[in-house]
Parts: sequence; C-alpha cells; structure tokens
Amino acid sequence: MRWAAGSTWTRCRAGVRRSRRRLPSPRPAPRAAAAHALADVGRRELEVLSHLARGHRNRVIAQDLCISESTVKFHVANILSKLEVGSRGEAAAKFHAAA
Repeated sequence: MRWAAGSTWTRCRAGVRRSRRRLPSPRPAPRAAAAHALADVGRRELEVLSHLARGHRNRVIAQDLCISESTVKFHVANILSKLEVGSRGEAAAKFHAAA
C-alpha cells in the first residue's frame, strides 16, 4: 500500500512540474495590474484558468494539478465570480484577451 501511494505522488508531482513549465504568464507588470482583467485571480486560479482556456475538463485539470475534482469546481466557481462571467467559455475568452 505504501508503494502505491508513493508512486502516485511521484507521478503527480512530475505532472505538476510539467504543467507549470507550459503555463503562459498572463499577469502584466505590477504597476498595470490594478487595471488588468485578471488582477483579482489568484495564482492557483490562474493555473486552473489556463487549463480552462485550453478546453480541459475538470477531471483532466484535477489530474494535472494533483487536486480533487471538487477543488477544481471550487476554483472554477471563484474564477467565474471574480471575472464576472457566466460560463467557462467567457472566462477562457478573457484569459486569451489578457495573454
């Protein structure tokens, strides 16, 4: 049992490292951040949002970021609220416009 848990963690951590390298950096310079559309979105929410912008489902996002699907749903709800949009597609559009 310990071996299975250890191997899952290793695969999971490797997935996080791989996904972090591919993420675009949509945050602007600090002085312009206040006017930026994504200024209120947190670091982890930006990671989830970048996956949303690529059309990934909650299950794929959860596996790549090593979090549960319910945590992904929580982040998605926060993202939609902070960006004042009604759908994942609208959130993705704002992300692409800011990048």
